[in-house]
Amino acid sequence: MKRLFAVLITLSMMLSLSVTAFAVEPEDIIGYNDSTTGIVVAPPDATQEEIEDLIAKDFEEYLAKLEQDAVTSAKAGMPYPDGVNVWLCGNYMTFTDAAPVLKDGRTQVPFRAILEGLGATVTYDNGNIEAAFADGSVMKLAIGSKVMTYEYDEDKLTSVHMDVAPYIDNTTGRTYVPVRFIGETLGLKVTWVHELSTAYIVDWDAVTADIDSQFTNINAMMKASIKASNAQLDEGKNFKSDDKITLGLTIDGYSRNPMELTLDGTSITDGTNVSGTYEMDIDLGGYEKTLIEEGGEEVVKAIESFNGTEFDMIVSTEKGFYLRSPLLALATSGIIPENGWLGVPVPEVQGAPDMNEQIMALARSEDFTIGKLIRLMCEDGQMGAEMGYQPPEYAAYYLATIFSGVMGDELFTVKTRGSTTTYTLKCDENDILGAIMSPEEAELYYGEDIDFSFNMKAIVKNDMIDYTEADMYMAMTDMFEMSMKVEGDMEESIVDVDIEVVDLAKVMIDAESQISETSKAPLTGPAEGELTVTIEELVTMLLSQMIPGSN
Repeated sequence: MKRLFAVLITLSMMLSLSVTAFAVEPEDIIGYNDSTTGIVVAPPDATQEEIEDLIAKDFEEYLAKLEQDAVTSAKAGMPYPDGVNVWLCGNYMTFTDAAPVLKDGRTQVPFRAILEGLGATVTYDNGNIEAAFADGSVMKLAIGSKVMTYEYDEDKLTSVHMDVAPYIDNTTGRTYVPVRFIGETLGLKVTWVHELSTAYIVDWDAVTADIDSQFTNINAMMKASIKASNAQLDEGKNFKSDDKITLGLTIDGYSRNPMELTLDGTSITDGTNVSGTYEMDIDLGGYEKTLIEEGGEEVVKAIESFNGTEFDMIVSTEKGFYLRSPLLALATSGIIPENGWLGVPVPEVQGAPDMNEQIMALARSEDFTIGKLIRLMCEDGQMGAEMGYQPPEYAAYYLATIFSGVMGDELFTVKTRGSTTTYTLKCDENDILGAIMSPEEAELYYGEDIDFSFNMKAIVKNDMIDYTEADMYMAMTDMFEMSMKVEGDMEESIVDVDIEVVDLAKVMIDAESQISETSKAPLTGPAEGELTVTIEELVTMLLSQMIPGSN
């Protein structure tokens, strides 16, 4: 049930982020050919391969142009578009008669402007700089010295060893100081964005607190979920889940009696890792006659021969996802042997190399909040760059605005009785679209083509999640329709999903799980000596077989 709640929260965030995709104009998706149409133009006699090559080439050029345009646009709004800029807690800094410079690999700025910008009272005496802050702390630097002292909390003193020293510029006569060491000593984050030659100084503690003020309810629910999960981990308990998952399919113009693929089996989790074994069964339903007519009885027999095939799976939060089945050997022509595993590593998150580890650690911490998650995603500047080279805190507030359309406090009703609190969330297309655009813009883009609703209820008892249910509906006129219902407690979870593509097909997914405590532990990865082929290796080997000379 705790896994179910985590899935619901992840789904909410994905729905929030998908709004940005809705807002992209058509020419942004097709590719780039010229500045007027944004459409790839191919000769009338071009082959399909030539058209695909042209689209790929133009799309690469289009992305490169978008990148350059974003950099040019961002620099145009800076005080020093051809030089070095400094962003200080919400604004680009300007300087009277001297500008920031990059010297010895560090951003150096006129000392008085930066220290006063940070709220200090500054004195200068014969090369010695002293900055006194409102909280009583005092910072001292000296020209030519790589040691800065910082006195705080009345009697605490720390020495900061810098790799560059303050200096006097011979041209302007101004004294420069290294901005990174000053900002970080004061608890601020300093991020350098190379493409913009800009140092961003952000008070992330303040930004995080501001964002979290919009998500007190979802933060409380997440804390209750993580607390319940951690209680399981602390007690060393493992849980068994008896699962039955049915995938149904109907194709427009054929039988309404669906063909169904059922996976029936058991998984075990320790709260961090999951492993299990499932058996497959195929029921052709109303499509058996059509398959015989189209391909003969041999086709039906071949499909039915898969009945009873087993799938083994392992999900490790540290290592990734692993799948083993005889069907993999058949589908990959033996590249993955019958007893071998297909491995999908944990995806790398854009940004710092340890971003995955930080996010996983936060996801297991009862200190988790939406604000802290957004901070992790944005503070290195990469997310802002992906958003057209926005300042990091602008990117953070934009994500918060998007998330607020699905999980903001104003969407919740909260009722508490004794030790039980019930959280009820309701939102529709007006909430999710309204998070990033005005009603007039939404009407211009979509009219009444989008129908969306998301409702969720979570019951927390004694500060731990006890029961969750949710339903979602999404449709675009004449295109698709999707509905989802999930519910679960400590002993049972149920999932029901229907997806229909208009005039094409409908997919139905039903899953039921019965949960109980077990003494068995899950696998955390393939056993030593068992062959694992990663998804990347599989693609490379398949390409080498299909394309002569590739490797």
